[in-house]
Amino acid sequence: MEALVICFWGLEDVAAGEVAELLGEKRFRVVGRGRVVFECSPGEFLTLNLGCRTLLRVLVYGGACRVSLGKEGLDEVYRAVREFEWCELFDESFTFAVRTARHGGHSYTSIDVNRVAGQAVVDYFNGRIKVDLRNPDVVVRCYVIDDLFYFGVDTSGASLHKRGYRVYNHPAPLNPVLASCMLKLSRWRCGRSLLDPMCGSGTILIEAGMMALGIPPGSFRRSYPLVRLKPFSGLDVGEELARLRERMSKGRCSPELYGVDVSPKHIQGAVLNAARAGVHTIDFTVGDFLEVYGRYSVDYMVSNPPFGYRSGRRGRIAELYRRLSAALVECVHEGVCVISEAGVAGVFEEELGKHMELAERRVVPYGGLQTKILYFKP
Repeated sequence: MEALVICFWGLEDVAAGEVAELLGEKRFRVVGRGRVVFECSPGEFLTLNLGCRTLLRVLVYGGACRVSLGKEGLDEVYRAVREFEWCELFDESFTFAVRTARHGGHSYTSIDVNRVAGQAVVDYFNGRIKVDLRNPDVVVRCYVIDDLFYFGVDTSGASLHKRGYRVYNHPAPLNPVLASCMLKLSRWRCGRSLLDPMCGSGTILIEAGMMALGIPPGSFRRSYPLVRLKPFSGLDVGEELARLRERMSKGRCSPELYGVDVSPKHIQGAVLNAARAGVHTIDFTVGDFLEVYGRYSVDYMVSNPPFGYRSGRRGRIAELYRRLSAALVECVHEGVCVISEAGVAGVFEEELGKHMELAERRVVPYGGLQTKILYFKP
């Protein structure tokens, strides 16, 4: 079997690197932006779903083809889906649904693709399988990106960024998968101190703490739909979680983590989230970092400072970034990693670039925006 893994556009190499750490060397091929395919055993599918921090979703790869942008593209979708051997994964006793993500200018909609791909699966089983759009046993996911179509069977269920530890929701939370990617880009490692000066509900620090303490990211998820599929029915989720905990706990440490935020409400929520995740080593403080930064001397800083869209204060963001840059130069000694909307990220490049080397610049679409992840080192 082959796995089709979904990750953030622009961070495919980060995800592939973590997959290699978990499973050993693989022959990766990128089939689309944020889509990577490789050979994978049934047990490795479970390992990825429970243990990979930088993936959004894991699918059994069905195939790919070029499709026309006009209506004839739907016929090409039908043929590709109809040719796949669906009976190797499930039979007509299952219910299924098709979900489609589409990007580009097409003469057809995502709903059209759902209809045509669904009909192809029904025809494969000679009409003996039922569609259930609300609570299907199996989800077939289709992607149409410009003239490329690819599809697969979902083994993850809810997106893997839904870790299950959030009991408090920040109004603009950072995706935990993106937080983990930033931590990996920053070169932060267990045993080095880490600061988030505008920590919100604590996502970056919680993800760092889970890494350091050897807590698998899938520990708190309640549903593991891959075990419904034929190739995975004999897998033991509890056994694999225990194996991952033992493996990830080797070399574990009690990390030195610091979080600051001006909102008492967000800090209270961050404490609750960290406790739910089993990370009890974060020193959370209510305060304005720009006034208290002199208290800190740390190795690394990783943060998602405000972009200004929700607050309506876009004009003040550049000044905030300039002041934050000056403070970070004083108290961070080994590396700084930030994410910001691309239009204002240049402030960090200019201000931090006066004192540090810009070692990484990644453009990553996120939340409907073009963002940049920047990593600086002295």
